[in-house]
Order: sequence, then structure tokens, then C-alpha cells
Amino acid sequence: MVQETKPATVSAAMRKKGLVDAVTERSGVKRKFVKPAIEAALAEIGEAIAAGRDLNLPGLGKIKVQRSKKMSNGDVYITRIRRPLANTDAPAGDDPKDPLAEAAE
Repeated sequence: MVQETKPATVSAAMRKKGLVDAVTERSGVKRKFVKPAIEAALAEIGEAIAAGRDLNLPGLGKIKVQRSKKMSNGDVYITRIRRPLANTDAPAGDDPKDPLAEAAE
């Protein structure tokens, strides 16, 4: 049985600046390198959704476009996003499927 849950607290929507700041902080990469990468990624995701393509993005989840509607001020896309449950046993950043090695000290 599927149970619908609502967020515990409602907060303001994340904007691009907030996303860039959060990725900069989490990754330790300089903002001048993070911003163009995020802009390119968002553009590619937007184009894929506009084309009706399904996306499978670990960390975000599986995104499936259910339907779309053309309106006078833009297009509306109804999507379904499925995120797997977080694995609480594994430490943060310890992903056995991650092909990247840790940086040498």
C-alpha cells in the first residue's frame, strides 16, 4: 500500500543561487567552476524533460514525464519522481556503486 506523506516543515523553494552555494559547500570546489556545471546540468535536465525522456539520476531518483500541456505562458510538465529509501546503515558518501576512488592525500 502506498502511503502519501507530507513534508514536516514547509520552506522556501531552492533557487539556482542556493543550489550553487550548497554544491560549492558540499564539494569543496570553487564557485566559479560549480556554477557553469550546474547551469549546464539544469539545461540538459530541462531539455530531456521537454522531450518527454525519462531520467534515472542517482541522488535525485527516477523521473518519468506523465503528461505535458502547452499554455500561453509556457509548458507544464506533470512528472513522477521516485526516490529510493535512504540506506541508514551505510555512512554518508560510502556508495559501493560509486566508481570514483578517494583522492590521495
